[in-house]
Amino acid sequence: MSDDKKANQRTPQAFAVPEPTSSKAPKGAARPKKAQTKTAGRKPQAMVPPPELAFSDTDEAFFAAQERGELQEIASPSEERRSGGRIRWGTIAASALGFLLTASLGLWIQDLVTSLFAQNTWLGWVSLAAAAALALAVLIFIIREVTSVWRLKNTSGLRQDIGAALKNHNSKDINRLTAKLETHFEHQPKTAHGRAVLQENKNEVMDAVDRFAMTERELLAGLDAEAQTVVLNASKRVSVVTAVSPRAVFDIGYVLYENIRLIRVICELYGGRTGLFGTFSLLRKV
Repeated sequence: MSDDKKANQRTPQAFAVPEPTSSKAPKGAARPKKAQTKTAGRKPQAMVPPPELAFSDTDEAFFAAQERGELQEIASPSEERRSGGRIRWGTIAASALGFLLTASLGLWIQDLVTSLFAQNTWLGWVSLAAAAALALAVLIFIIREVTSVWRLKNTSGLRQDIGAALKNHNSKDINRLTAKLETHFEHQPKTAHGRAVLQENKNEVMDAVDRFAMTERELLAGLDAEAQTVVLNASKRVSVVTAVSPRAVFDIGYVLYENIRLIRVICELYGGRTGLFGTFSLLRKV
């Protein structure tokens, strides 16, 4: 590099950057220096513990009894009424009214058939056949209703017995109820795969609680998934109808219909049978 270029190059120098000020200082006046403040650090302090909860003797006795498992479950008001031995006047009134209506209907049909026989023999025989068909249909209806209510009652009893056996850790009752649960779903086509898995592991050495857990998982996993799908589809239909319905009364009616239908479908999915009185029983439980 030549000597002229070296002379023209400026040597590096240090310079101070002035701090910006809100107001302009007059020319020639010295700017005041910014005072440096030192932040004092907080001294370490001990944390004050929160106040302790004070329990009375009654509370301590309650918690101790809860740990020992000595507390009993409180029965629902309906169960207390059934177990209290009270006279159910509503049931008696409904039974008496049903008997009177049935007797009145029977007498009316008898008078109608007799009068038709008196007027025309062929009309009498036709009315008698119609009355016999009506009686047969009513008998079948009653048998189906009684069967559905009996099956719902057994299913509810099975659920309560399983809960009690698991709570008491009774291995003998758990094994018995596990077999009863398999029998309950033996005619359900949607549990065929689960029943096959249980048949393969039938001779395996397993604890009673573990065997019940496997049985419940294999039998009910597919049914639970399908029940969730049924509920989701029902909620979609309700949302669409309530969105396009012009009146609130139509919304209420359709929601009521969809809920009753959903309860019946889920009951039949898990092996129950619903009829007219069975549906009323399910609605009361829900």
